[in-house]
Amino acid sequence: MQKNVQVAQYEKSIQTAFREVADALAARGTLQQQIEAQRALVASSGASYRLSEMRFHSGVDAYLTVLDSQRTLYSAQQGLVSMELTRLQNLVGLYKALGGGWKEADSRVARVAAAFRRREFPASGRSLRREYGRWRRVLAGCSSCVS
Repeated sequence: MQKNVQVAQYEKSIQTAFREVADALAARGTLQQQIEAQRALVASSGASYRLSEMRFHSGVDAYLTVLDSQRTLYSAQQGLVSMELTRLQNLVGLYKALGGGWKEADSRVARVAAAFRRREFPASGRSLRREYGRWRRVLAGCSSCVS
C-alpha cells in the first residue's frame, strides 16, 4: 500500500514538472511575439515624437502635440521594459521547472536569507551585516528568499 502511494506521488510530481515546462515554453513563444510588437510600437512612437518635434519647430503644430507624443513614447518604452522583465522571469521559471534553481541550503546565502526574513542582525554579528549588504541586491531578486 505504501509503495502504491509513493508511486502515485512520484507520477504526480512528474506530471506537474511536464506541465510547468510546457506552460513556460508556451509563454516564452507568445512573450517573444509580444516583445517584437512592443519594439515596433516603440519605434513608431519614436518616429511620431520626432515628427511632432519637427512640426513644432517649424511652427505648424502646438507644443501640446509634442508632449502627447512624448508621453506615448515613454509609455511604450515602459511597456517594453515590463515585457522584458516578464520574459526574464519566465526564463527563470523555465530554468527552475527544468530542474535548476537556487539551493539555499549549505551556503552563506541561507544564513543571510534567514536573517533578512526575520529582520534580525545581532549587535555582535558584524560579518552577517556585511554579508547582508553584499547579498541584499541578490536577495531582492529572489522571490523564494524574501517572503
